[in-house]
Amino acid sequence: SHRYAVLTRLHDAPGGPAGAADLSCRRLEQELWVGPLAMDREAVLRTSTGLRTGRVLHTDNNGFQMQRRLYREFPKNELPRNYYPLVRTAFIEEVMEHGMRLTIHSERSHGVASLHDGEMEVMVHRRMWNNENHDYNLTLNDTSIVRPLFWLALARKSNSVLLYQRMGLQLENRPLVLVGETPGQLGVVPVGRATALPTLPPNVHLLSLQLPGWSYSSNHQKHLKRLRRRKAGAAVADLGRVLLRLQHLYEAGEDPVLSQAATIDLKILLAPLGIVRHVEERSLTGTWDIAQLRRWQWNVTAPPSAEAAHEERMVHDDFIITIFPKEICTFFVHFESII
Repeated sequence: SHRYAVLTRLHDAPGGPAGAADLSCRRLEQELWVGPLAMDREAVLRTSTGLRTGRVLHTDNNGFQMQRRLYREFPKNELPRNYYPLVRTAFIEEVMEHGMRLTIHSERSHGVASLHDGEMEVMVHRRMWNNENHDYNLTLNDTSIVRPLFWLALARKSNSVLLYQRMGLQLENRPLVLVGETPGQLGVVPVGRATALPTLPPNVHLLSLQLPGWSYSSNHQKHLKRLRRRKAGAAVADLGRVLLRLQHLYEAGEDPVLSQAATIDLKILLAPLGIVRHVEERSLTGTWDIAQLRRWQWNVTAPPSAEAAHEERMVHDDFIITIFPKEICTFFVHFESII
């Protein structure tokens, strides 16, 4: 007994302090219940518009970089060969410079395609038993029920560039509501002084802020020698050090303002945690000191190069750093004291 159900919500935020609504909340939310499917069935969510798109699709193939996907014709298997991975975001847009763009955000990975002009479809679920004329098994006997969630937004290209990264993060990090008992008198909320917390630039995302839960020396060679001698000891968290990762959300040339390098004062950003004493930049995993990292050399023509970017992002005594487009920077931040 298969079933299909679609729950649609139209979000529209009230006016903000300046009287303008939060455009990221003006979206169409679609929650689907699909399955179990009958045999040899595929369920897709297809959105049709009047946009002149030329069957050109843009997808975030690796979750970071948007790639332009042209519709291609093939003598065989033309439809599946025009499906592409959707990690978080995909969109279709009008050819004209100031045209409209339809963006879809997903909380999980799917396949996506634009098979007709002005259309975009997402593969939601499939259950196939099709081994004809194949030397390998293509059976996918999936009898599960899936509940994907999508956000759709239609806006001009200039507004979409400003919103799509933030909307994707909002969908990935939706608030988690927990219900439990409140200690003390019910309905009484402690009142304290409101403190303005520091904020990041709009093109930078706080990816990680955590206490490393392992005993690790900043000198990787010393750490390896300790492991070889089997003297690593028990893992003890260093409460005076945090692991910080910052991510630049935009690609170079994507927006005249948001694609610029961002400058951040770590001393101000982390002031609620304590007084910053020392900052060291690390590799993405936090294993290597960035100054000792031996990178592969690539022949590139687009400045700035990785070496030039790193030279400009040297952490000085004032703890001010610069992050360039699409970079993810990792730091060990040492505090004099944790508040």
